[in-house]
Amino acid sequence: ALQDFLQYGRTAQQLGYPMERTLFQVHGLLHILRVLLLSLIYYYNSGDALTVADKHILIYFSLLHDIGRTSEDRDDGHGDASVQLIRTRGIRLKGISLSRKDFQIAGLLIRFHCRDDQVGLDAIQSQSNLSRREKERAKHLYQIYKDMDGLDRVWFNGLDYRMLRTEYGRKLPLVAGCLLEERLLDALQSDLYGKEDSNEY
Repeated sequence: ALQDFLQYGRTAQQLGYPMERTLFQVHGLLHILRVLLLSLIYYYNSGDALTVADKHILIYFSLLHDIGRTSEDRDDGHGDASVQLIRTRGIRLKGISLSRKDFQIAGLLIRFHCRDDQVGLDAIQSQSNLSRREKERAKHLYQIYKDMDGLDRVWFNGLDYRMLRTEYGRKLPLVAGCLLEERLLDALQSDLYGKEDSNEY
């Protein structure tokens, strides 16, 4: 988890997220880094039967789910805005290999992570080009990623652990709280990886 965090945490630094400067800023770079690390902790320690492709979707979601957010207010549309910005800027993440279906699933997770659960689940179910197995996979990932994003609500005492959807996610609130005290940026101070082109991070 740490090795992946160092690699993709450096990628997060290049995506243009603002640094949280006050208690009222909660969706900047540090939020992205904490969601990334929580997601990697889930992947490596939950015992869930996730594939490497699932991990890549997880990383993709962690790094890009809030890239279209423009305010700290409740914003049910920032998932859509994030997907649109990814497309407009042609953002690709170095080291992330996803099939066309994987990109479709990742886009759905980003679009609906800020909506009520049932809205997202219904959207996944409505995808006519996904098989039943692919829909079940997408729904499972949706629940995991909603939990990993939601766990960072400990930052402003907004987490109700009873609302977490996954068994392993319900074991992580104390870990999420401890991450608030970690100097995550200090771990990323070595030289950044180079970019192969202007759209690949």
